[in-house]
Amino acid sequence: MKNKATRLIKKSIAAMGYSVRATGSGVGGVNLLHDASTILNSVSNPTLFDVGANIGQTVHAMLDTFHSPLIYSFEPSPSTIELLRSAVGKRKSVTVENLAVGETNGVLPFHVTDAHSVNDSLLAPKWEAGGRVVDVPVVTVDHYCESNNIDSIDLLKIDAQGYDLQVLNGARRMLTNGKIKLFCCEANFDQMYEGQATLIDLLTFGDALGYRLVGFYAISYSNDRLTYLDMLFQAGN
Repeated sequence: MKNKATRLIKKSIAAMGYSVRATGSGVGGVNLLHDASTILNSVSNPTLFDVGANIGQTVHAMLDTFHSPLIYSFEPSPSTIELLRSAVGKRKSVTVENLAVGETNGVLPFHVTDAHSVNDSLLAPKWEAGGRVVDVPVVTVDHYCESNNIDSIDLLKIDAQGYDLQVLNGARRMLTNGKIKLFCCEANFDQMYEGQATLIDLLTFGDALGYRLVGFYAISYSNDRLTYLDMLFQAGN
């Protein structure tokens, strides 16, 4: 009876254009943070990097998913940093850094868009985004970890609007030494930014450093084609 009722519910939801998938207790390719937590075996006090934190959406999800995490949240945008600080800056387990993360330390132009802060990027947009360009400080993951005595990262989450490969290049020492257990990044299939990384670029990078693909997440379609997705990688055993 239970299975029959479940099938009926799924059919009803499918008729409305939606699909239901159970998260389950193991890795299921549904929820990225759930799968990351499962792989990490619910380790206490995991070290999590949130690169491209925006206004704290992922920080809140990390706090809900992991047991007493230590979160380092990076956001360079002058239009959102105060919102981020207001949202999570008072949490003792969260460090908010008004920094961009890339492949070299220094200062780079940052493109602040008018309408949607989630589209802000170190890469120049290929559409009429409006907004302004400001200089922001940039740090590499390797340098930040060395400067702050961080020996390892359990999860490096990257959402840098096409700049994800540069962030990974700046974490190459930590990645090569297996000091980053998991990393996730985003692949865009719309040509949104000048010089944005492709899906092949990101898959090739992970494979070259001995990281295996765990799964694809947040798969999005628009106008009958794939527009973007997130990927989770795990250090090889």
